[in-house]
Amino acid sequence: MINLYNLTILCFYIFCGIPQVVFGEVPHSNKQSDDQLKTPKFINHEKPELTTNFEIFDKINCGKTSSNSIYLNNCNQGHPVLNLGCSEITKPDDLLGGLFPFYPIAKCRWNLKMMSDDPIPVYIGLPDSTEYIYIYSGGLGSSLGRYVIYKNTEFILIKNEDDFRSIFAPISSPLEALSYLLAVTNFEARFGLEWVPEFVYFVEKIEDTHIVSSNGNYIINLFGKEIYGCGPHRTFQGIFQITANGRVIELSREPIFKNPAEDNDCVD
Repeated sequence: MINLYNLTILCFYIFCGIPQVVFGEVPHSNKQSDDQLKTPKFINHEKPELTTNFEIFDKINCGKTSSNSIYLNNCNQGHPVLNLGCSEITKPDDLLGGLFPFYPIAKCRWNLKMMSDDPIPVYIGLPDSTEYIYIYSGGLGSSLGRYVIYKNTEFILIKNEDDFRSIFAPISSPLEALSYLLAVTNFEARFGLEWVPEFVYFVEKIEDTHIVSSNGNYIINLFGKEIYGCGPHRTFQGIFQITANGRVIELSREPIFKNPAEDNDCVD
């Protein structure tokens, strides 16, 4: 089973001399703290105003949980989404609204089970890499990350990154690149990051998600956190290159800060 906790630190390269930062930066000064390893400079960027189209999925009459997920085992037999290959569907982050074409889109989670004893539709056995875009790993179970779009009056499963690329590439704008990268990596964009005196920092500069364009490619930084297992639960930054034809390369990954109050926490 793939475990994000075991995706450890790759070396971090500082990008310099690459032209055309898309979002304007607003530097912030910081207070000093004796228990910090470093006191970083923060650079903030404006969050893009995007929205996704989830309306057609909101009309699916299969019942919703308190978290607004749609569990497909509640659908009536014959419902067009029942046998797509999803255990549940949810609204994606609005930052995926830069994808083109602008189809209605939903996140699809396909639960992993070794045996078929679950009333919710599940994937039985160990998955082949062609069965998912990414894996939700940890906690009480794992699931495959996919998408569903609504195109020409039909629900269509996007099962893997090749499927995704065939629909949403080529990429012709910075915001399209950001949406594409968020969709295929399961990382997140962060904006308005600021100094927290209780945190321990590992780097000298922390910059909000931003996009740098260079020779038809895009360099974008995203963030993730070590959630499952026992502490420390560090937040890390990944830097990615995405090409115009939708190829994604992870250039680096490095922990940037942690909350020491979480060091002794264990999360299942």
